[in-house]
Amino acid sequence: MAANESVGLIPFYPFLYEELFEPLSEVVEDRYIASKEKIPFFEFEGAGILNFLLVQADTPDLSIIISADGKETTNSIKALYNLGLTFPLRNFFFVSRYDTANDIYVVVYDPLSPLSFSRYCHITAYNESAAAAKFTAVISAVKISEKLIAIAQQEVL
Repeated sequence: MAANESVGLIPFYPFLYEELFEPLSEVVEDRYIASKEKIPFFEFEGAGILNFLLVQADTPDLSIIISADGKETTNSIKALYNLGLTFPLRNFFFVSRYDTANDIYVVVYDPLSPLSFSRYCHITAYNESAAAAKFTAVISAVKISEKLIAIAQQEVL
């Protein structure tokens, strides 16, 4: 495989290129959020890749807002469930658990092609419920090193 072809595969296998990436994975545990409040829980400035996101809440009225490089998507647990998105979708959010008896609601973003961003990525929870809520989040992302940015710029030239 030519060098320029292998650079194209890097976003799919960042763990193989440790000198080009820095892990940004985070766990946010039992974070309380007031009614109608928005709380940013992942804010990264720079180039990177969002590999995975899981959010568990005690209300279905929690929305996840991802803003990256001027684009934004908002997905509420309840809306995803009502649309029937309860199975893995390789490039979209899905609800993996909707348990009204125990108030456990889980939304997952596990894309086949990870979300790349060049300037920033912010992830925010928004509690649309009339009551306070609690959520936990697991984020797996990587920071792209200056070395990789230089390689990519050479490929363009």
